[in-house]
Amino acid sequence: MVVNPQTFNYRLIIGALIVAMIGLGAYSYTSYVELKDQKEFLIQEKKIVENELSKIIDRYDELMLENEEIREELKSAKERTLKMLDSLKLQEASVFIISKYRNQVAFLQEERDELMTLASSLRKENIELYQEQERVTRQLIEQTDENDQLSQKNILLAENLKKGSQITANSFTAKAFKVRPTGKTIETNRARRTDLMEVCFTLAENALVEKGEKELYIQILNPNNNVIGEKLTKKFGDNTLVYSIKQIIDYENQVLDLCVKAKASLDEQQFGQGTYFVNVFHDERKLGSTTIELN
Repeated sequence: MVVNPQTFNYRLIIGALIVAMIGLGAYSYTSYVELKDQKEFLIQEKKIVENELSKIIDRYDELMLENEEIREELKSAKERTLKMLDSLKLQEASVFIISKYRNQVAFLQEERDELMTLASSLRKENIELYQEQERVTRQLIEQTDENDQLSQKNILLAENLKKGSQITANSFTAKAFKVRPTGKTIETNRARRTDLMEVCFTLAENALVEKGEKELYIQILNPNNNVIGEKLTKKFGDNTLVYSIKQIIDYENQVLDLCVKAKASLDEQQFGQGTYFVNVFHDERKLGSTTIELN
């Protein structure tokens, strides 16, 4: 069978065109699928970047700092991140956009890590400062308590020392005497025979008392509670002592026996019947007392 060469050529051309069209269609379909997959991939990558930005923003919100400077830096970084996230949401997903924002995310993450490290360091310092403040406060309270205790002890010691450095007396007695024309005295317990009273007592030994002259005041009260004798007064601050007679002694820290005589004043009547109260003072401090009964 004889084939026309021209017809054969047409067939070859048509066959080639068919094969080419089939190949082009397959390529186009493959390219479409790849392009679709690439677009979906870029969209997914964009969402991942958006999520990373959102996480960075949330992390900023978790940081609560008292340091004003760091707090302002965190606030500024958060605002930049929010603007970047808003800008990314308006962009079409592309390789350029994804690459650009991934670089910015990496920078923000590095900046965030530095701020977090600084924040952590500040927190640690604040905790250490607070603990140190608590320790110092406890020590101050303990020292204050100790000082208060020492102060109380010193006050007690000072009071005891003051008490210990004061003159003390004992063995108080009071007697009534009649004075004869010869000057001789005879003890009596009769009021109408009494011309004077004698008060005797003993000053105790005390090495803590300052040596030297001491003023002692004897106060004798009659049954009507009136002071007999010289009726002199001595002021001690706001207080006034009315006494019968004053005795000045030279105290040498040794035991000293004393007897002091007191007469009724000229404007007084004779000693009356009843109980007489006798008080002995060193300055304004009462050393002791006794009584005597006259019939």
